[in-house]
Amino acid sequence: MTKNNNQGNSIVVELGKGYVPVRIGGMEFKLNTSDSVIRKYRSMVKKLDPEMKALEEKIEQAIKDDDYDSELECIGLSVDICRKVTDVILGSGSFDQLYAASNEDSEAVIEAVLEVQSQYEKIKDRSKLTKLVASKKQG
Repeated sequence: MTKNNNQGNSIVVELGKGYVPVRIGGMEFKLNTSDSVIRKYRSMVKKLDPEMKALEEKIEQAIKDDDYDSELECIGLSVDICRKVTDVILGSGSFDQLYAASNEDSEAVIEAVLEVQSQYEKIKDRSKLTKLVASKKQG
């Protein structure tokens, strides 16, 4: 986000910081909004999509077969996927912090990260709407 401060005959524009501060469970993180991180995230999601589909099938089969060992393996795989996504979005090591704080509940971490993404989208949409309204008023 930029802020314009016109002072006399000069124009002062502040650059965005490339991140949005995030607070989850009392812990501070930075939602990195840089182009490189967005590219990395999208690339990773594309690579993880087949892994997640295979994991879903494996979970269904493990439940169907009542295979406890496979279920445990699936939990480990889902935690690994969650770690990759969370660490890209909120920074390296953020998953481990959230996972420890949630008493090792990967679903709680996933829900928190999804909520962060949802709120970020709302912030972006509001910012675009505000700019659109402002430009209509000037035009």
